[in-house]
Amino acid sequence: MFAQVKELLSNYGEIDLKRFDGGWERKPEEWQARQLHEMIRSLQPHLLINSRLRGFGDFDTCEQFIPPQPPQRTWEACLTLNESWGYNPL
Repeated sequence: MFAQVKELLSNYGEIDLKRFDGGWERKPEEWQARQLHEMIRSLQPHLLINSRLRGFGDFDTCEQFIPPQPPQRTWEACLTLNESWGYNPL
């Protein structure tokens, strides 16, 4: 993963946003989140990171719901139109 992230952040100019998915699958230590965050910031210091790089994100990602009260910091709603991440022929 480190090599892929390094390639994406090194070979394509300035990147504005990096979204991670699946932050619940492993503990931050297993993802080496601190080291990954340090590498990202060294390559793209102004890039925004979503909250799925647990402990290091710049904004929250609420999946499949809108919270009744807005989070304390910047956030995004990650919603589908059909309650599924798969293709649904209407």
